[in-house]
Amino acid sequence: MNNNLEILKNILHSENLPNLLIYPDNGEKIFYNEFYKIYNICKEEKIECGEITYIKTNIYYEFNLKYIINRQVNTLIEIIKEIIYSKNFFSEKETRIILFKNFNSIKISLQNILRVIIEKYRKTTVFIFFTDKYNSIIEPLRSRFLCLRFPNKTHKELRKIIYDNSDKKLKSSKYYDFMYSMKDSDDILKIIDKEKQIEIYRNPYDIISKEILDIYTKKKIIKKDYLKLKDYAYNILKNNININILYKSLLSFIIDSIIIRDNTKYKIIKLFANSEYDIIRSYRNIIILESLLINIYYMIKDDRL
Repeated sequence: MNNNLEILKNILHSENLPNLLIYPDNGEKIFYNEFYKIYNICKEEKIECGEITYIKTNIYYEFNLKYIINRQVNTLIEIIKEIIYSKNFFSEKETRIILFKNFNSIKISLQNILRVIIEKYRKTTVFIFFTDKYNSIIEPLRSRFLCLRFPNKTHKELRKIIYDNSDKKLKSSKYYDFMYSMKDSDDILKIIDKEKQIEIYRNPYDIISKEILDIYTKKKIIKKDYLKLKDYAYNILKNNININILYKSLLSFIIDSIIIRDNTKYKIIKLFANSEYDIIRSYRNIIILESLLINIYYMIKDDRL
């Protein structure tokens, strides 16, 4: 991985940035860390275009293909073409940079369409793909990219990082339990810095649930709290948090921590069940998750004993 990291650094510093294929998931974070060190990237702007949401900055455009379904393919292609055709009035670079996260989520038919676009606009646009599965990408497309592999650390390596950077006299296994949700050493070190939280809560899902519960227990919430709930929804989806586990954790915190009528408990459980069903089958996950988080507050607020 060290060799590929040096290659990545050199490429990002060069004038001629090639198309890049970064894999597996550990490589995505490594890329962004180096990317942000080199480029002066302004605040992200979330753009909603019909049924598709993407991120725009002064340097790049970012699409998460995990949430693209078949009927959205034509819209996606039109958005990509519009980005390529438009003039870069606000960008510091003449070359457009388009990032595709979760590229392994798309079908071969869309890969073939993108292959044609990539070939046609190579001089004006750089494409960067992130994938967990290298072999899910067709060979004609892979051949047009510089492929960089950043293997995930093994459990043995992660355990050693925890051992070397924490109290050797730890009696609890909770530190090591966190290892299985971490991607690299930076994540582990951040968790170790939150020692008290680790000792109180069983996993990251409980930490997120507790922070959301702190909003629910307020007598009155303001605009800042609404925005915070929406921000939680956005980041939960952006960071691929497991919705099933999160829902179980949040529901458990609500039932155990807030005194409400049994009928309201039943309604909240039903709300979670419906939301879980909808979020699996819908392309508008962000709206479903935002609605759940906000509706729960009002159910609790109106019925708190």
